[in-house]
Amino acid sequence: MYDIFDTITAISTSLGNAGISVIRVSGKDALNIAKKVFIKKSSNDNIFEPYHFYYGLVKDIESNEILDEALLLYMRSPKSYTGEDVIEIQCHGGVISSVSVLKNIIKAGARLAKEGEFTYRAFLNGKKDLTQAEAIESLIHSKTKTQHDNAFKQLSGYYKNELDSIFNYLSESRLYLEAEINFPEDVEESFNFDREIIFTLENKLSKLKKSYNDSIPLFKGITSLILGKPNVGKSSFLNKILQYERAIVTDIPGTTRDFIEESIIFEGVPLKIIDTAGIRSTTDEVEKIGVERAIGFIPSAKIIFAIFDSSRPFDENDCLIIDRLKDKKDALIFVLGNKKDQGILERLEKLPFENTFYLSLKTGEGFESFKDVFRQKIIDIYSLSQKENFYLTNERHYILINEMLKIINDIKDNFTDKSALLFSISSLLTLYNRLLGKEFNPDELNDIFKKFCIGK
Repeated sequence: MYDIFDTITAISTSLGNAGISVIRVSGKDALNIAKKVFIKKSSNDNIFEPYHFYYGLVKDIESNEILDEALLLYMRSPKSYTGEDVIEIQCHGGVISSVSVLKNIIKAGARLAKEGEFTYRAFLNGKKDLTQAEAIESLIHSKTKTQHDNAFKQLSGYYKNELDSIFNYLSESRLYLEAEINFPEDVEESFNFDREIIFTLENKLSKLKKSYNDSIPLFKGITSLILGKPNVGKSSFLNKILQYERAIVTDIPGTTRDFIEESIIFEGVPLKIIDTAGIRSTTDEVEKIGVERAIGFIPSAKIIFAIFDSSRPFDENDCLIIDRLKDKKDALIFVLGNKKDQGILERLEKLPFENTFYLSLKTGEGFESFKDVFRQKIIDIYSLSQKENFYLTNERHYILINEMLKIINDIKDNFTDKSALLFSISSLLTLYNRLLGKEFNPDELNDIFKKFCIGK
């Protein structure tokens, strides 16, 4: 996957208009490359002490042209992010400065890093276990504070902190059991395995397994659907939530003929929100497909915003929507009577739904009240006020923990058979080593690190 003996480099900050840009170099030749490209302003020598910043100029190694002024930081192996010698050059932001400095470093002998290659080296050099390496990617892509805090706990070694003492005991137990089974004449006293360890492990792993399902609304988003007949304000509602004009809004019914999907953070909750075609009887073949798709989203939706024009009496299209939703018990349904500013001719209270609101998407009247109720309902239904200490969010971790729980069930069924116990403990240790990356498949590592961005 990677040539781990090369010295690598990449821009580690976002490429674009910014105050600074950080170019990272890692590998055995990092310091020599720094000496080729960087001129210190403070002195004429070419000596760089570890963990000191130096102010100077970056020069082109061929033409001696000054490319930028910069700060340079040298971190010596093994006390660096990757565990190798690392140089970080902080130059001005912007594409031209950043890329010029990067190209110059490559001319000086470095290779452009691949996706996740710095973190891959940190993993290989024992600076991070595999779960911590994975947490870095989660941390970078966090969109809410909950996601950020959870990723940081994993980065801080949550799995090892919670489970290492148990698996250390299992590792010692394996040695005793192997000795007792293979060399019984040399063992004076039979090994007494502490069964409570298994029950403690089962409890911890079961909580993690449960947290995986609990994490879905907080990390993957809640599938949310905007429904209504044409021209009731669905697209206006979407734009109001997004706070920019994502959907076209006109007085012409049927403007949205297909669905629009967006991922947003609304009142602190990640939503996968779908704005659908207006539901009505139609002979237009294209519009008919859009209506069928809109109805097809209903079974999988966990939040539904059903929008009606409260300034007009319900018609057959409104009744079709009500009929489709009245028996749906696995979703949080908000019934919104739009166009309150034009008067209220249709009462929502008679409908078989708990959460009804009158509002005007044009003037904004009633929208804040709706948001307040929405926030509290989400907190109550998804138990967001009772957050887990840690959420398992990684599918690889989930699969391994499920396998561990199956083995634990086998152990509980037969504690007395020491050969079977030894086999099961060995299997648990193998799974734990795979979780932390002490044992790994190269293809599996490739799948993990190729998801990273270049420069991390």
